[in-house]
Amino acid sequence: MLKNRLLLSLTLFAALTILSCKKDNNTNNSCANNTGWLVNGHQFVYESSSLFIPADSLYVSLDEVSTGVFKSTSILDDGTVIPTQISYLQPCDNNIYSAVTPDLNNKQETYRVDGNVGDTWTTTSTSSGGNTITTVSTITEKNVSTTVPAGTFVCLKIRQVSTSSAGGSTTSDTYINNNAGLILLDGSSIHYELVRKNF
Repeated sequence: MLKNRLLLSLTLFAALTILSCKKDNNTNNSCANNTGWLVNGHQFVYESSSLFIPADSLYVSLDEVSTGVFKSTSILDDGTVIPTQISYLQPCDNNIYSAVTPDLNNKQETYRVDGNVGDTWTTTSTSSGGNTITTVSTITEKNVSTTVPAGTFVCLKIRQVSTSSAGGSTTSDTYINNNAGLILLDGSSIHYELVRKNF
């Protein structure tokens, strides 16, 4: 049971950065980047204190691969035990989309830069074992003061409830600051805090 919870939690974390997607017909090429963190060359380091996570460090880097499209590379620890995760992010006004390819085919909404408490959206991803993970994200609070080793940030709080087609579900909260990015990911079996960034 513990192993299943761990795998589901790691899949949830991966789903935040690498989505195997439903079709989204938004092909607007005139998207504005309304974030201060989705910028070429930005890097983030997160650490976990959870006993359920075998990787205690996460390194994320962003590279702009075409106008307004960013490759996000996530490495857990030294990258030898858990494979490197790659996804492609597109900020588009008040939405941030994610896809597994740089052409953004089948992109899905991952985050909202701004929104209202109660706003909800659904994404799907595929685990390494081939199970479908359905995640329902809901904005639960705005202007939440969040303190992590990197400092104190005012965040949008998004609750994610992820359910696996193999059975079982996990709940976690993501705290995002529009200028600094993901600040905290906190759930019953997953916990990552921003410890430093290069901007």
